[in-house]
Amino acid sequence: MPTLPATAPIDTPPLRRKDVWGWVFYDVGNHGYATTILAVIFNRYYALQVAGGETGIAMDWFGLQFSIPGATLFTYFVSISTFIVMLFSPVTGAMADHTQRKKSFLMFSTVIGVACTAMLWFVGKGDWLFGGIVFALANLGFNAGLAFYDAILKDIAKPEETGWISGFGWGIGYFGGGILLLINMIMLQPPKILGIQPFQVQDTFAAVAIWWFLFSIPMILWVKEPAISIKSGLQGIGSDSFRRLKRTLKDARKLPDLLRFLLAFFFFNNGVQTVILMAAIFGEAELKMNSSSLILFFLMIQFCGFAGSLTLGKLSDKIGDKTVLLITLVIWCIVCIWSCLLGLFTDPVTEFWMVGILAGLILGASQSSARSLFARFTPVSRAAEFFGFYSVQARLSTLLGPMVYGTMLWITGSIRYAILCLLVFFVVGGVLLLKVNVSRGNKQALEAEFE
Repeated sequence: MPTLPATAPIDTPPLRRKDVWGWVFYDVGNHGYATTILAVIFNRYYALQVAGGETGIAMDWFGLQFSIPGATLFTYFVSISTFIVMLFSPVTGAMADHTQRKKSFLMFSTVIGVACTAMLWFVGKGDWLFGGIVFALANLGFNAGLAFYDAILKDIAKPEETGWISGFGWGIGYFGGGILLLINMIMLQPPKILGIQPFQVQDTFAAVAIWWFLFSIPMILWVKEPAISIKSGLQGIGSDSFRRLKRTLKDARKLPDLLRFLLAFFFFNNGVQTVILMAAIFGEAELKMNSSSLILFFLMIQFCGFAGSLTLGKLSDKIGDKTVLLITLVIWCIVCIWSCLLGLFTDPVTEFWMVGILAGLILGASQSSARSLFARFTPVSRAAEFFGFYSVQARLSTLLGPMVYGTMLWITGSIRYAILCLLVFFVVGGVLLLKVNVSRGNKQALEAEFE
């Protein structure tokens, strides 16, 4: 990274601004959580070992006896944590805008996420309730912080830079998440030349907490918050925040393209988030892939995500975020169908790797393009409020998608059939996205700024 001045004006190239790098490095930190905890190691550990795998956990509720598969329990704890975030994101977003303390709210959420991630070290086989609660709290901290993190993009980027900086953040984040995943693989199965003993799987969760904390430090040091005086006390801040929230709900009707986009985002993000959560469980349960193979598989996805985010992020600023997003949704449909029919052309494991390459190339691009597109529809002075609603949609889809998938798996007993339900989310989301007018939505945001 080049030597950067202590402060740099917004017209300085992005890679020479410390606030941009502080924002990007935070993506490296929380991607460590997203990969190791949500996507690759903890999700499999909890679903297949802590919560009993296919046999699941026996329940006895009011004389009704049944068992819930481990993978379904994992999706339900994901849904619980995201439901809580969904309830509070609009209010906390309004408070962050009122106090101009988006970074402070982000750091508070990060402390919760890091501390509870570290506590996962104590989760052993059979601790399905304790492990589920601690995971839900860690996931609450992770998801709550995303609304504030996304909103800060409006503070550090000019409109013409948002697509590239958003994609750059996702790309570097995936690269960093891949590096931590490689470290985790060495921890679990170290090469003999290193002469060290394997770590326990729980040690990788502690490594995530350390990684997340360390890469949060540049955000603390380099992203500045405005020096403003807040005269009202906590009660005043709360009442003002609720007034801002009420106003946001009213004013959102003046931004119809933003609302159309949020509806589309709700559907297609269901599919994206569920793929991320369940791919490793699919690989082990359906294809009998071992831990080393799955970690290598996700390393490949991380670095494909790095390349895809940078390439398509740059392309977004040329052909438009909406066009790039539509392209990724078509490819996501192909990924769903192919995953259900693995074994058509060669052996299923080889095709799983092919599908992984395809998904990796569009994974970061679909998320960064959505974030950048929403930023274009958002009034700058009220970014955290509106990104709070964006977070509600993101969390609602993280709630509904895994819940639908887990329930389909429970009913059908087939992890492949459960995948087909995701196809509906991508198709409906794409059709709704076609109705969004980007230039009109951007104009609506600018007009709302001055009302």
